[in-house]
Amino acid sequence: MNIRGLLFTSLVVLIGSTAIAASPPAAVKFTLQFPTDITMNRMPSTGPSPMTTVQAGLALANTGQQDMTLTSPNACTSHTWTVTEAGSDAVIDSRSICTMIFLPVDLKIAAGKSAEGSQNVMLANGLYTDGRVYTLHYRYWGYEQTANFTVHSVH
Repeated sequence: MNIRGLLFTSLVVLIGSTAIAASPPAAVKFTLQFPTDITMNRMPSTGPSPMTTVQAGLALANTGQQDMTLTSPNACTSHTWTVTEAGSDAVIDSRSICTMIFLPVDLKIAAGKSAEGSQNVMLANGLYTDGRVYTLHYRYWGYEQTANFTVHSVH
């Protein structure tokens, strides 16, 4: 098991839930849209470490012939993300997207239709190096996609 899998498993154990179905339906295509270049402001801050907010576009397409419902024990396990340096499994950044409401959630997708949305990904500026390439690993309703991005610093 790599570090992302271990962290996801740890999160599930920590909140006392079980993960989404062990084998998500095969008739779903997950598309992740994320910028390939991200500019981070390195201006001195008197408060907590500055953050850069980047929007991730998320789409799940039901490519099957039947309507489907994806379920999760709560919103905390329906989507998670981590960032690694490109080509590495060592996690350098992650944030909880959890709403702290531990109620079951579901997502209904009609046959041939898509469920689309977006989520803000908060990146801690101090963890990233100018010119380096990173990989966002986004897990959404049991499906995972990755997106590489390069950080550009502005001072």
